[in-house]
Amino acid sequence: MNRMRNWLMGIIVLGISLLLAEIVLFLAASAIPAVAYQISPPWSRNTVPDAVLGYRYSPFYPGHDANGYRNDAAPEQVDILAVGDSLTYGYNAKPADAWPSQLHALTGQTVYNAGVGGYDTPEYEVVINEMIALNPKVVLFGLYLGNDISGAYKSVYMQDRFEELKNKSPKIRAALKTAEKSGTLRARALEQGMAGDAPEPAPDSGAVAWIKAHSALYGLLRSANFAYEAWNKSTKPFRSISDDTFKASSQRPGRVPFLPDSPDRTVFLSPDLTILSVNASDARIEEGLRITKGVLKRLYGKLTSKGIQFIVVLMDHKPYVYEQAGFQLPEHFTPLIAAEKNLKENLEAFLNSQHISYIDTLPSLSESLSQGMNPYSPSDDGHPNAAGYAAIAKTIAKAL
Repeated sequence: MNRMRNWLMGIIVLGISLLLAEIVLFLAASAIPAVAYQISPPWSRNTVPDAVLGYRYSPFYPGHDANGYRNDAAPEQVDILAVGDSLTYGYNAKPADAWPSQLHALTGQTVYNAGVGGYDTPEYEVVINEMIALNPKVVLFGLYLGNDISGAYKSVYMQDRFEELKNKSPKIRAALKTAEKSGTLRARALEQGMAGDAPEPAPDSGAVAWIKAHSALYGLLRSANFAYEAWNKSTKPFRSISDDTFKASSQRPGRVPFLPDSPDRTVFLSPDLTILSVNASDARIEEGLRITKGVLKRLYGKLTSKGIQFIVVLMDHKPYVYEQAGFQLPEHFTPLIAAEKNLKENLEAFLNSQHISYIDTLPSLSESLSQGMNPYSPSDDGHPNAAGYAAIAKTIAKAL
């Protein structure tokens, strides 16, 4: 009887303790943003809304600084400011392997990584205008030819931001509407099964679902595990896919396995889809190119007037790197390669005409690949790996 009473008392004490812990955590979360972040589910806490940019990365995400960027700390002054998308952020690599971090290691100069996945050229301009408060000597504008031009169109027209950047010409507006009627970029992605990489897991139900949705203690434990994964294992922040092998990637819709029996094997996205982002004969890409050129011209004028060196860092699609390294791609990739080459030549001609300095990372990436140091993973991920970011950093360091 006493033993049962002791067990009962222990259960009651444990229950009261857990309840008190829940109350304390909820009260703390209401007053302290960092605590609120820790008990929130990962899928709703990693970004915070922003009226201009759409979103920012959370400053509480492991490896991010107080500004929400991927740095150990937010300094007051830096030598080099690096701005771009996920390729500048260093997706597919640990923080120390992102090219801004490797550039710091090579040059000894302080390099601030202000890359954010999903941002495009209009967002880069906003970030640079904010972060020049760090008084950099050099601003590196990471321009990914794979989707930054189409992304400029997306940010301005599809997401209805940056109203001031929209084209005033009724003729151009009509051409853009006609292009959208023939199939939006997102609709084409859905057609090829590219909108989602993996099926959503079956939702929990009953008591388990309630605990996951409402328990602050559960959120704290989940956060501890999440932080461990982010710091020690994950090179792909915010991504739900866990299987990035060649085999798994090859089986996803809209994928093209390449060189399956070679050490250089990888998986490309369907060229029928990816060409949409680089085809300058499409009115939407032409408009994205116009927007991008305007951004580059304004930034060049503003930064040079302040004595800051402005340099554009050009980064290419994975298939284009393979093609330039001497690999024979399947015949249906030919239009994609031609379209990207045309887009790049157009952009380089503009940069030269405006006397804007730029660094082409294609030779170093293709050389790395041809020498057996594959700068990409064998999966369908188009981001460079640590070796690829090293090649980019070396090219920039040499140019600087």
